[in-house]
Amino acid sequence: MVFLFHVTAKNNTLLICLVLGVVRLVSFHIQLSHSNSKGDSSHGIPGAPTELSCKTEKTEKPGIDELPILMPFDRSRMGKRGYLRKENLFIHKANFLRYHSSTVFKSRNFAANATEIWSKYAWDRCALVGNSGSLLSADFGKEINEHDIVIRFNQAPTKGFEKFVGNRTTFRVLNALWTNIYAKNVKLNKDGSLDSRVNIRLGEIRSIPLEMDATLIISRTSVENFNFVYSALQKKRMDVRLLLLAPRVVTAAKWLLNEYRRLLCTHGYGPYTGGHTPSSGFVAIFVLLQLCKDIDLYGFGDSGLSARYHYYTGGGHRNSGNIVHSWVLEMEMIEALHRNDLLKIH
Repeated sequence: MVFLFHVTAKNNTLLICLVLGVVRLVSFHIQLSHSNSKGDSSHGIPGAPTELSCKTEKTEKPGIDELPILMPFDRSRMGKRGYLRKENLFIHKANFLRYHSSTVFKSRNFAANATEIWSKYAWDRCALVGNSGSLLSADFGKEINEHDIVIRFNQAPTKGFEKFVGNRTTFRVLNALWTNIYAKNVKLNKDGSLDSRVNIRLGEIRSIPLEMDATLIISRTSVENFNFVYSALQKKRMDVRLLLLAPRVVTAAKWLLNEYRRLLCTHGYGPYTGGHTPSSGFVAIFVLLQLCKDIDLYGFGDSGLSARYHYYTGGGHRNSGNIVHSWVLEMEMIEALHRNDLLKIH
């Protein structure tokens, strides 16, 4: 499209702005038409892949040998993402400057180095307990408790569900929302849990689980929020430890999902609906793949249409997942890891 116009000294700025505006509008219209003609699988989700065109004929599902699953990574392929190493999964004083050079004075609440973090735990058998309603279909509690490490998410309770999910907790992985909730609810119940009645957003729940000697893994939040949680809990629960997940971990998990999405697409699978932001569950799996000898998953996916989204009710439970995540794609990746003996789904 060509625009012909006469520019004078008086109206130079006005005409140029007008033309630029029209060009941008036309460009947007062309992009929108192009997206619609190809079929937009993102459903308007920010960051979702919109231009992935998959083969129509399905073949055998691809292998995962070339995917960036286990560290160290190929830097020539992954760029800055490839610099992530096992010792930098969590923020500590030895790597603090790399991530937060302008706030070094706030690093006092972190461990000295990665060795100090790893030495506190045995990483042989790790149980990752999801929140799926499928957990109510089998008595996994005793089996889960027998692991060296047991990881749970956000507010998922154990009280009243011991025979299904066990009662041991080594780590709780908190997203940004639940980081703020744990920080604000510092009044203790007699059993050591946090009294949530000061927070009307939690509705039915009357306590937030916080087991003795548990470690909270804070993810997708700032150092300032981390320090706020640390200060709040240290006044009430000296036994609770905190770790801050490095932001590059989430980026690397996202990269892995995107690479597998594209690989599946070349074999006739997908494109999958939902965004490409990895869920907390998938990020936790990615971390454990770097640390644990054996990984057992409980409560991931569902056992059919009758299964509830969460095994519990109240306490901020949900009936469906967030659309910024691609749940089907994540399960495809998890099942591929299972087929390759990198973890086991129960």
